[in-house]
Amino acid sequence: MEFSSTIRVSDLNDYIAPSQDCVVALNGKLRTSEMSEEVQLQPRAGIRAAGGRQTPAGIAEAPTGDPVKVTLHDCLACSGCITSAETVLLQQQSGEEFLARLGDPRVMVVISVSAQSRTALASYFGLSPSQALARLAGWFKWLGVRAVWDLTTARDLVLLEEAAEFLDRYRSSQEAGGSGRPAGQAPPALLPVMGSACPGWVCYAEKTQGSRVLPYLSSTRSPQGAMGGLVKSLVAAAWGATPGSVYHVTVMPCYDKKLEASRDELTTTTTTTAVTGAGSGGHEEERIPEVR
Repeated sequence: MEFSSTIRVSDLNDYIAPSQDCVVALNGKLRTSEMSEEVQLQPRAGIRAAGGRQTPAGIAEAPTGDPVKVTLHDCLACSGCITSAETVLLQQQSGEEFLARLGDPRVMVVISVSAQSRTALASYFGLSPSQALARLAGWFKWLGVRAVWDLTTARDLVLLEEAAEFLDRYRSSQEAGGSGRPAGQAPPALLPVMGSACPGWVCYAEKTQGSRVLPYLSSTRSPQGAMGGLVKSLVAAAWGATPGSVYHVTVMPCYDKKLEASRDELTTTTTTTAVTGAGSGGHEEERIPEVR
């Protein structure tokens, strides 16, 4: 997902901050103020005294009603902050969604655990990393998960692919005369190669830097994205299942991984769900069950 190079976030003092209201048409309905072209002026009802204090009459109260639900994909591309209201809830990438998929007999749920989350859990509970992974695997399988993998394998594959990509770009630049910006070469030949595994950094580059930085980003997927591709292709084929029937969940140390999992570029038939776990500042489970 690339943002326009002419419209991006600016650090200038005259930058007009985006509206704090949600810009997404929720449930297919626009807000009343968007449907009407008339200018609404708040009436000057005067000032009334209340307990010795002067308060303006007619202050708008917070809206009440059912909670508003939006998707993380909408959140990623939003120009304003849709989380400023307390009633806004995330509809996808949640624990409830994970449990719902576990209860669906047509879906095979698999989980990949990152090295950071595994190590943080091991430190928190006084276990070795291998013991923490074993107990996590036992607990997840007890819940009904089909398989649990260590994301380190995908990380190693990503490192090899990134090294190969760097060599390709370096050789292309050498053949063009040693310049990091060879004439007539496509953007993938540019040097240096910048990592693209961090979704927060990628989102920052897209929204603030544009064409100044994006051509230098590595085209290699992150370990989470690479593991999702392996699960939906090789694993699904080995099980004789369709990619859409395999639901891939990752336990990651960063909330931005949820946004990465919702990107269209990293999806196949269904999306990968990132469940933020250890390392994010909180623990929902106070005890890791023994493997049985």
